[in-house]
Amino acid sequence: MDKAREVIEVFGNNVSRRQVMALLMDHSTHHRGSAIAYLRANGAQPPAFVGF
Repeated sequence: MDKAREVIEVFGNNVSRRQVMALLMDHSTHHRGSAIAYLRANGAQPPAFVGF
C-alpha cells in the first residue's frame, strides 16, 4: 500500500498522509507570503525564492 494514501488521525480528523503534506506546504506558503509582504512594507528586500 502506498504510504501517502494511509489514513491517520490528526487533531481528531482522519486524513491521508498526502493531505497532511499538502496542508503543510500550503501553510508554509501562506506564512512566507505574509513575511514577504511585511518585509516589503518596511522597506526591506526579501530573499530570493529558491525552488526545487
